[in-house]
Amino acid sequence: MKFLEKYRKDILQIFENQGFTKDDFSFIKRKGRIVTEHHKTKSTFSFFRKKETRLNEITKQFEHSSRYEVKADDGKREWVENWEAVINAYEKWLVDLKNYHLAEKNAPKDLGQNHDKHLND
Repeated sequence: MKFLEKYRKDILQIFENQGFTKDDFSFIKRKGRIVTEHHKTKSTFSFFRKKETRLNEITKQFEHSSRYEVKADDGKREWVENWEAVINAYEKWLVDLKNYHLAEKNAPKDLGQNHDKHLND
């Protein structure tokens, strides 16, 4: 699968919309999939476009279609019908990633040290 310019622009736009930069991620092409990996967490999102051509029995014309398989860290693969659905899944992954970062950032620090300090008092 080719990594089309439209894909790249749309993905970079949702990075920006969610407060990330392209430097936060790597794009890897693996077995026809486009895999996006977040450097810090190693979290991944991937998609694959499958093109299909079938002969319409009534019109005797070939009909071309595409659908996409998307997969995030949960390992669940889902087929979606258009690029907009891929972008929506991508954005959901980024929101989850951002929420994880915020939770990690706001987690109490040095609980073990504070706990030990109170035990020694």
